[in-house]
Amino acid sequence: MQNKYKEFINKNNTFNDWEEKYNKILSAEQKMEQFLFLYKAKDSIPEEKIKEMHKEHLQCLIDIQKSLMNR
Repeated sequence: MQNKYKEFINKNNTFNDWEEKYNKILSAEQKMEQFLFLYKAKDSIPEEKIKEMHKEHLQCLIDIQKSLMNR
């Protein structure tokens, strides 16, 4: 279990490092374009799907918290 945890942390750290470097090379205009693209993209998702995804996300958070409390 510990190895999977360390592997996950390493992958997460690698991604965070990449994201930080990537964001440094983007101009303010490019960052704004990305934000606007994602903001507008949400309008293409039906409201029911958003509610379903939100409920699923919250349930995952609850499940994770339960598993951590049972250690």
